[in-house]
Amino acid sequence: LGKKAEGAKIENYAIGIWESFSPQSFPSKNRTYWKYQVGDLAFFMTDNRSYRSRISKLGSDQMKWLKLELSKSEAPFKFVCLADQIHRKSSGGERRSLYETGEREELIEYIYKHRISGVIFLI
Repeated sequence: LGKKAEGAKIENYAIGIWESFSPQSFPSKNRTYWKYQVGDLAFFMTDNRSYRSRISKLGSDQMKWLKLELSKSEAPFKFVCLADQIHRKSSGGERRSLYETGEREELIEYIYKHRISGVIFLI
C-alpha cells in the first residue's frame, strides 16, 4: 500500500475502535460531532481534532452545525463540550486554543446576538 492508502486504513480502523466505545452512535460516518439530551440538559459534543486547520479548530461545517443546534435547542442548560481551551491562550503548538483562532469570539458573539441562554462550556 502507498502511504496515503495505509494512512486511510489506519484512520478507518482507529475510528472504528472509537465508535465502538462511544456512548452515542454517530449521525454519519463523515461526522464525529453530535448532540444528545438528558432531561433539561443538552450536550453538544465537539471534535476539535478531525476538522482542524491552521486557522480553525472546529472547521466551518462543525461551527455552522453548533450554531444551528444551539439556536434550535429549547433545553434550559446547554453544555458545549470542548477538548480545548476557550477562555485563554494556550501554550502554543498543537495546543492552540479556540481563543487564538477567533472561533471563541465568533461563537460567543453568535450566542449573544441570538440571545441563547443557558450555555455552559465544558473543557
